[in-house]
Amino acid sequence: MEWSFSDGAQTHHVSLQRQGNIFHVQLGEARYIARLLEYRAPRMTLLLDDHVVIESSVAWHNGTCTLHLHNVPHEICLVADHASSRSWDSVRPSGARPSTNEIRAPLPGRIVDILVAAGDQITAGQPVCIIEAMKMQNEIPAPCSGTVATVCVTPGTAVEQQTTLIILL
Repeated sequence: MEWSFSDGAQTHHVSLQRQGNIFHVQLGEARYIARLLEYRAPRMTLLLDDHVVIESSVAWHNGTCTLHLHNVPHEICLVADHASSRSWDSVRPSGARPSTNEIRAPLPGRIVDILVAAGDQITAGQPVCIIEAMKMQNEIPAPCSGTVATVCVTPGTAVEQQTTLIILL
């Protein structure tokens, strides 16, 4: 995924590729490796180059992004989005398909309840969370059996269709 964005003073070019919980980031000429330690939408904790912990969250509104780094807001304006989505959740190499170990929202809505936790063993068809859409509550079943690695959302979180809800081992 590639972006160009302006922080008001200058335009920056960013290239981002995801491999599991590892992000390969190129910002201008600088290259970084970021490891996703925790993701609870919209907040992320990243380990940058194996020694700097970054607490962040991102909120988009009409092409403008508020990036919070350690609770300090930074306003940036998107100049060009060279991919189909601005969601951190969907950052992946061009042409790659979603991982089969991700349970994704089948419809947009609001998370009402999470029925599993990290470390839980689940079976195919077992309800893992409840999404409310158009005043109806929908149980989201696990597509396969496995162990819950990460729960990526919390009750009250608004999700778009295909947002990653849970990652399985």
